[in-house]
Amino acid sequence: MDENGKCPLLSTEGLCRVHAELGENYLCTTCAVYPRIHHIVDGVLERSLTLSCPEAARLALLNPDPMEFQLVLEPVGDRDIAADQLDTTSLQFARRLERHFWDARSFTIELLQNRSYDLWERLILLGLFMQNVEELQRIDPHAIPKLIERYKQALADGLLRSSLANIPAQPVIQFKL
Repeated sequence: MDENGKCPLLSTEGLCRVHAELGENYLCTTCAVYPRIHHIVDGVLERSLTLSCPEAARLALLNPDPMEFQLVLEPVGDRDIAADQLDTTSLQFARRLERHFWDARSFTIELLQNRSYDLWERLILLGLFMQNVEELQRIDPHAIPKLIERYKQALADGLLRSSLANIPAQPVIQFKL
């Protein structure tokens, strides 16, 4: 890094000159991988980005449109190093949340994209949902799909709006959050 803590190979615009002039194949492993994150879920490689990268954060957080996912069939490359692997059908997850990974993830994304609720409302509802999931995981993990369906129905019917309206404003706590 240079005296400013930046890569000496960046252009004046802050872009990688190696990538721009020679292409992705000439990047070192660190630069080729970052800010990418790879996970394997049920044998499928998933790629995402970490928001510690300013450009990834800009693209994700300043985009007014809801996030969309793309399924692309392509070969796994040498630099597709998976950070984690998850097999939701594994016996070790028979009585755990991981067994319901796909349903919980789909609901979470659906909730976060639901623009009929303000962002603060969506975050509170997500927190309440996760709290209920944690409780069910201890008591009866097989009831998690029913919990998801109840939340979906309550969101669709607007039943949670009155609960949210009754939450007292606490500016100090909201500021800290």
